[in-house]
Amino acid sequence: MLRIKSDSLILRASKYWYQDQPFDGIAYMVIDSTIHAMRMIDGETAGEYASPYFGDVFSNVSIDITGFNEDDIDEEGEVTNGAGLSYVRTRMGFKLSRDGTPFTGLAYVFFGEFCVREIGYKDGIAVSDAKWYHDGQLLALLFENEADECYTWYPDGTREIAWISVVKTYPDRSAERLLHLALAFASSGEITSLAAVGDGDALENLIATHPFFPVRKLSELGNLTAAKRCVFADDAWPFELFEDLVHRNAFRSTVELHLPSTFLNRMEGIELVGSLRALSKVSLSSKRGNELEVARKLKNRRPDLEIEVPREIADDPGYYDYVDVDLY
Repeated sequence: MLRIKSDSLILRASKYWYQDQPFDGIAYMVIDSTIHAMRMIDGETAGEYASPYFGDVFSNVSIDITGFNEDDIDEEGEVTNGAGLSYVRTRMGFKLSRDGTPFTGLAYVFFGEFCVREIGYKDGIAVSDAKWYHDGQLLALLFENEADECYTWYPDGTREIAWISVVKTYPDRSAERLLHLALAFASSGEITSLAAVGDGDALENLIATHPFFPVRKLSELGNLTAAKRCVFADDAWPFELFEDLVHRNAFRSTVELHLPSTFLNRMEGIELVGSLRALSKVSLSSKRGNELEVARKLKNRRPDLEIEVPREIADDPGYYDYVDVDLY
């Protein structure tokens, strides 16, 4: 959906036109750094634009912050402009104020006639951030609320990255990641990387309440196809999720698999990996002390597999990070 300034539109025959076509998209009218955004369909006004990324904060105030951002803050931790806006560095990050009051509403950034960014502020703190390509295709979407979220897309609209986290912070400003689920996709739509931290039920409840995550249930991951090379990151990834993906044939085309060695600590893990007929190479990433043992068990199960473990685990002084595992 195109997002452009309203002064780029031409009113003709009671319709608004853009490049000789009735305009369909979002039109932004900028008046003294204040913005009025309208949804237009087939060249006609269809009502005020309501951000799908900032719906939980009830504010109709929108401003233009093109050319003004926190990157301009000096050593004293504050920067202002002539339109009454100011950024202040705080312990929680950067706070945006308008005429001395912490800003709540939407702030837009334009590149020429195109709107390329929409930031949602609540009490001066950014809680949502959407970025678009010039053609209106969503480029990136970030949220910082009770859960942190990040989503990116390829130029053709194919999803690239999706992750969501719940983090607990402590008075000393340290942090602990309680829940985390991350997916990375190839431009063809296949999964290239998966990472997870936390209990499966808790993860399921988390993604069920956040509509921008690409799956509503963990079981839906089984409807996706893993890429020829797929990485499972983090030891904390629940083994049950990997087991479910195997049973749903998600790795039917996977040739190379990077896994935590903890997946092979149980015989069912070795059997699951051994059952992946397209697989030709496995790399183990964890450092728990028994990587070489479980790698050899897998090698006995599938002698045809090329299996790698971290070089320090194999006590090999060579030059490469990983070393191949042989049979006993």
